[in-house]
Amino acid sequence: IKMNTYALILLLLISINIHVKSQYDHIQYVLQWPATYCRIQTCKSATLFEFTIHGLWPSMSNGNTLYGKPPTNISHDAFIHHEDMKVYAVMQADPSLRDKLRTIWPNLKVGSSDEWLWMHEWREHGYSIESVLDVTGYFNAAKMINELMIDNLLTYLKDEEINPSDHQSYEINKIRSAITRLIGDYNNVHISCYLNATNHLLIREIRLCVNRRFNHFISCQTTQNNVCQGHTEIFRPAS
Repeated sequence: IKMNTYALILLLLISINIHVKSQYDHIQYVLQWPATYCRIQTCKSATLFEFTIHGLWPSMSNGNTLYGKPPTNISHDAFIHHEDMKVYAVMQADPSLRDKLRTIWPNLKVGSSDEWLWMHEWREHGYSIESVLDVTGYFNAAKMINELMIDNLLTYLKDEEINPSDHQSYEINKIRSAITRLIGDYNNVHISCYLNATNHLLIREIRLCVNRRFNHFISCQTTQNNVCQGHTEIFRPAS
């Protein structure tokens, strides 16, 4: 039932066993619209009509995202190898998680594997809070949140007749309003855009924020370069 989605997500996030030790303020849950991404990069296959995960990014209160830093006692290359092998081991040990991530967190870019993207996102972002959430917990959290929210996100957009189209633009506030039905009326929705060659703004990413204990959505700042700023109409392209 759509009206229960927000409560279900809260129960899920509360259930994740997290001990807060790392110095961060919130998590950015970043979704991307494939049709826009594939106008920026060369993609592997036909356009997907679902938002896919870009990342799960620990962030500070000013919106700056945290980045994983190698320990001082090992080389950068050794750090990369060590962390990549941890991600590889998790995916080998849990094929169902790996297969699900291939659907919800794929690497759309041609010539680059899904595993490369997952390893990159863990090293760049997840590792910064490893004392709080290990590799398995990091990817399972992304998977479970997505499973509870993505169908209703698409449904709420459809309810407002915000459908993929290369010819129809939509009010950006109408898109935000549809998404707040999912995460709560008082939590802000960050939307980033891409300006194409014909000067049309295309929806690129949606960023939602979860508090550091993963038990509810919050309003937050982001530091994204947002070309949507000051515009009222954007496209959700179909191809």
